[in-house]
Amino acid sequence: YKVSTPHVSGVALVLWNSFPLCKNFEIRHALLESAQKLPAGFNGTRNDEYGHGAVKFWAAYDYLMDNPCQQDPSSAQSSPPVTSSPSLGPTAAPVTSSPTA
Repeated sequence: YKVSTPHVSGVALVLWNSFPLCKNFEIRHALLESAQKLPAGFNGTRNDEYGHGAVKFWAAYDYLMDNPCQQDPSSAQSSPPVTSSPSLGPTAAPVTSSPTA
């Protein structure tokens, strides 16, 4: 049981909102490249106690600024805008209230 999952997910969400044309693997790569390796002095890629390290939003943001995501212009234009609320889900309809007599 790791409590870091919601934190990393939140950082990924904010990054994706900042760089909406990036693909999921590009966001993940930025997170992996920018993670602070733990414990201090650890030079490996992953360990069982700390995973890939501590998530660092600004380091990942700077990484994506310095290493822009690769985009296919035709696929970027064909993606429809997101219009539904993530909390409602794709099939939920908005609730409208009407006065009752």
